[in-house]
Amino acid sequence: MAAPPPMLPAPPAPAPTGGQLEPLPVVAPHYCVPYVVALNVKQDMSFAEGNFTITDANDAVVLRVKSPVFTIHNRRFLRDAADQPLLCMREKVFSLHNRWEVFRGDSYNDGDLLFTAKTTSVLQLFKTEMDIFLASNTAMEVCDFKMKGSFKERSCVFYLGNTNTMIAQVFSMPNRWDVFSGDSSNRCDLLFTARKSSVIQLRTHLDIFLATNTAQLTCDFKLKCSFNDRSWVLYRGTSSNVDIAQVRRQYIVPSAVLGRRTFDLTVFPNVDYAFITALVLISDEICRDRQH
Repeated sequence: MAAPPPMLPAPPAPAPTGGQLEPLPVVAPHYCVPYVVALNVKQDMSFAEGNFTITDANDAVVLRVKSPVFTIHNRRFLRDAADQPLLCMREKVFSLHNRWEVFRGDSYNDGDLLFTAKTTSVLQLFKTEMDIFLASNTAMEVCDFKMKGSFKERSCVFYLGNTNTMIAQVFSMPNRWDVFSGDSSNRCDLLFTARKSSVIQLRTHLDIFLATNTAQLTCDFKLKCSFNDRSWVLYRGTSSNVDIAQVRRQYIVPSAVLGRRTFDLTVFPNVDYAFITALVLISDEICRDRQH
């Protein structure tokens, strides 16, 4: 039995839509905590593209994802901070709906199946929707959870069944800078984060979030660049009327180091964050399959 992870800090963030939920354990009850959990999912530098490290707000490792270099089935293994197996994720080879099956531990036995995830429809162009069915839901007529993703914004939201009750959200950060106090790189010394407002841009727009803005639903500052004028303007919040700085030379945030995939994940209270982490990695793999 895997040891419970270290207790994560409780950052100030809004409650989920629809009010406080009862605990929703899928992997294990101790991954359901009564406060918002902010996690960073970052791809490792390795030969296997599916290796990720998941850290909390204090930059402590809470989960890891490992992937074989060579495999017939597309597989991912979710492990805890002590490197104990939690989940085994396997993609069905011949599946029009990008079906993934997730088992407990390192097993592939039907009796250890925890849940199944698949795209809602075969043809999905600009948005990805995924239905998640718990193992007890053998009929699979109504999903237990749903993911809705936006390719343009590189974001997705998880809902409870077919309701509007949001339980988690994730943002992909292909162009992001974290700025820390002094010469530190610890999450507790984070001052602010800057990231592109969207992936596809004719003009560069950056959203800036102060460290206290852990939910990152609304930016604290916005930077708008003009390519022709080689200038940019910094605004307070989302308002285009209150500019607080101007520069006449264009500034563009460079790409992330070596193109490593990075996600900021927010899991609402009493929702199994190990379960949500597994879904994030599955949805990322489905989106990459579509791009290829």
